Amino acid sequence: MEKTDVILVLGHRLLPDDTPSEDLKRRIDKAVELWKETGASMIMPCGGLTRDRHRTEAEVMKEMLMERGVPSEQICLEDKSRITLENLVNACDLVGTEKRVAIVSSDYHMDMAMKDAEAVGLNAYGVGAETPDVSYREQTRAMLNGFEEKLDMLRRQGFSNREVIRMCMENMSSMQKAQDHFTVAEMLEMQKTLRDKYTQWERYSPEAGPNHLLWMIGEVGEVIDIVKKCGAAESCKDPNLRSQLVEEMADVLMYYNDVLWCFGITEKELKESYLAKYERNLHRW
Repeated sequence: MEKTDVILVLGHRLLPDDTPSEDLKRRIDKAVELWKETGASMIMPCGGLTRDRHRTEAEVMKEMLMERGVPSEQICLEDKSRITLENLVNACDLVGTEKRVAIVSSDYHMDMAMKDAEAVGLNAYGVGAETPDVSYREQTRAMLNGFEEKLDMLRRQGFSNREVIRMCMENMSSMQKAQDHFTVAEMLEMQKTLRDKYTQWERYSPEAGPNHLLWMIGEVGEVIDIVKKCGAAESCKDPNLRSQLVEEMADVLMYYNDVLWCFGITEKELKESYLAKYERNLHRW
């Protein structure tokens, strides 16, 4: 077994009730397994406070580690970071570049984590916690590797790691602000952009409306299948299932907006009709 001074456990976004995701549980189990094998003197959970959560990832991970038998005095928190690169920059500030560090994360996350560790200068090796869902693992790995390529590009342009972190957080903040004001008009415009780009797709018209309605119903069926097969409560709680559920609901909305385009229904008309229907229902029962 490789000499290990410190085990870094990279965080994963907590569930809405501030409890750990299944991915995070697997990371912690792998870290404890490695701690027992290597006799590392320190475990460092990494992860700060993220949007709409009330506890840091590191704080929750410390509790999980102690429940699994790791003494409190061997746990050192890095509870300020929000993205992987920041995890590793902050961790490097705390442990230095001389100690041999094991980085524990999900298997799909290891490519990105090790590239960031190299960029930071950590003397590190990686240990991935296995993700049972192969499709989820490969899709997430591809997404994260694409994000890491953008970070590499910024570093090649001469930006420091801290400058890259700042730019990432500014970009994420801008995206979040845009998402906070996600309107029907924006969805309609996005669907039109897709329709204009992919000229082979069926053009908007009243005659095409029934087809889009059927496709929308098909996507509703995909949502129903997830809930029927996995259960309503589990589909909301399990992060992998929830991701699939939300994705299928997004597909429903995409076809719904196609239907609006086909029949020429504007955001103004929809809002007026919705509000009128709301008022009727408010006093109907």
